[in-house]
Amino acid sequence: MELAKTRMQMQSLGEKSDRSNSKYSSAFDCLRKVFRTEGFAGVTRGMASTAVREIPGFGVYFLSYEWLCRSLRSTDTGQGSLFVFFIAGGLAGCISWTATYPADVIKSRLQADEIVPGQSTRYRYNGIVDCVRKSIATDGVRVLVRGLNTTLARAFPTNAATLGVVAQFHHYVRGDVIEREPS
Repeated sequence: MELAKTRMQMQSLGEKSDRSNSKYSSAFDCLRKVFRTEGFAGVTRGMASTAVREIPGFGVYFLSYEWLCRSLRSTDTGQGSLFVFFIAGGLAGCISWTATYPADVIKSRLQADEIVPGQSTRYRYNGIVDCVRKSIATDGVRVLVRGLNTTLARAFPTNAATLGVVAQFHHYVRGDVIEREPS
């Protein structure tokens, strides 16, 4: 699905947003066409780089969330307020994206790289290391963090809401009461 998402996002870059000119009509259509033109290797392109991003990314995400929750909790009660869970969630999302953003750039470049029928039988990149080398050689080392600010601006509220709601739900299910900040 990451491959389909990336390919569908790339199909309209630089063009007027007109669905009639779209190469893919849905994620399933994208995967079907990629399989037909690029085979199994095309459909699984970028899976290793996705794992390189996701595995440490989620480790950093939940580790930093737990650490922040424990650090920000009230020392007299040992409990966190809803505000603490929101702040910890937002910061954890930002920390995770900061740690994994270069891997996400490489993953996206690998997945956007496609064989154009009739033009070439090879991909531009021959794996993760080749993609890193060529990306830096072409666009400089800053290519690995280009767009990070926008991602962090989106990450904070998204992860604050997600983990804040999850914490609230867990406390609700357990019958605990989350402290509310005085208004």
